[in-house]
Amino acid sequence: MSNCDLDVHVRLFLGDIQKRCKRLENMYSFGIPAFKFSRVRVHGVIVKRNAEILIIDDATATCRVNLDSILHKRFDISKLSPGTLITVTGELKETDGHRWIECEGYDTYYEPHSEHMLALETISIYKNHYFKNCFTKEKASLT
Repeated sequence: MSNCDLDVHVRLFLGDIQKRCKRLENMYSFGIPAFKFSRVRVHGVIVKRNAEILIIDDATATCRVNLDSILHKRFDISKLSPGTLITVTGELKETDGHRWIECEGYDTYYEPHSEHMLALETISIYKNHYFKNCFTKEKASLT
């Protein structure tokens, strides 16, 4: 993932979206130092689907994903079924204290290692971008 992508979509765990991101009018803030964003990139496994809504789970929390905005763009959503690993990009929204994502696009993954790799990439982004001031580079001693 390039830094350019981080300027558009913030990659977060669902648990942080639901519990740790602070709402600031139409924006959200996260990280140290805090930065503002409105669009996210998340990944998880589809646990429930109806015609216009997905529920995804990344093992930290679940989140509703609204598909309305991509249906008119003729996306083929026929393969979006429970058990499918998915990365969703979209705008983070909140209604009555419940946060959800208005889908702007998605990718599906079928390789067995993808779920672990996506989580590890997200952890790396937290360390190297969102909380980079919290980690110090120490030289390993050979003594």
